[in-house]
Amino acid sequence: MAIIQCPECGNNVSSSAKNCPNCGYPIAENTNDLIRIKIEQSPVVRGEIITIKDMVSGKKLCSVPAGSIAEIKSNKPIMIGFYGLTNIPMCMETVSPANGGKYKASWGAGIFSPKISSCSKVDIIDS
Repeated sequence: MAIIQCPECGNNVSSSAKNCPNCGYPIAENTNDLIRIKIEQSPVVRGEIITIKDMVSGKKLCSVPAGSIAEIKSNKPIMIGFYGLTNIPMCMETVSPANGGKYKASWGAGIFSPKISSCSKVDIIDS
C-alpha cells in the first residue's frame, strides 16, 4: 500500500482505497485506459444528447446529456467527433488517456445554433 494523489482532485489517498474519500473517484480500478470528458451544458438547449464517435472506425463510443461526464475506454490516443442532432460532427479532437485523460468540451457559436467548438485538456474535472 502506498499514498498516491487522486487523479481527479489531487488529494492524498491510499493506493488500496476503492474510491477517493474526497471526490469518489475510483482508485482501485485500473484507470490508465480511461478518458473522461466533461461536456459543458449548452447555453441554449437543455438536456441535449451528445454522441461521441471514433472518427477512424465510425464506431459510436458513448452518448451523454450535455452537462455530464463522458467516459471512454482506450489505451491509446483516439480521434473523436462530437455529434448533436445531426450526422455532422460539431468538433473533432484527438484525446488520450495519458496524464489522467481529462478534458472539457466547450460550446461556441455555430451557423444555426451553438455547437461544441473545442475540447481541451484540463487538470481537474469539476462535477
